[in-house]
Amino acid sequence: MTAQTPTVLKSYFETGDRPTASQYGDFIDTACGYKSYVATLTQAGTAAPVATVLQNTIGDIVWTRSEAGRYVGTLANAFVASKTVVLTSVGLVFSSADSIVKIATAAVTSVNAVVLLTGTLSALTDDGFGALGGPISLEIRVYP
Repeated sequence: MTAQTPTVLKSYFETGDRPTASQYGDFIDTACGYKSYVATLTQAGTAAPVATVLQNTIGDIVWTRSEAGRYVGTLANAFVASKTVVLTSVGLVFSSADSIVKIATAAVTSVNAVVLLTGTLSALTDDGFGALGGPISLEIRVYP
């Protein structure tokens, strides 16, 4: 399913036509204006993050833990340079237990990977998302 021109979309819905599932998918991809991956991520100890996927029109992203506080989402040729936006639910969280500001940030590092970093302002090396208030919500948008 891919974004289509208005002329192509109109041809799917002419009188008497029965659009296919793929054609409806083209319509949705075009109407939305971008492909997206929306998920909540949990992680504990040295395990890879576990994604609860809420919406996905990009493809199946595989999450791994590469080192403390660094998690990589991988999908071949999915993240177009200068056309991919990554949003997280957690920017900064003040932890009153240890008087430290906790942070989560994410970015595209290649056409194949998105990296999520968690930790403190001085070191993005903390495992486990509990200190950040629980699961991290993540949205990746890829524009045409």
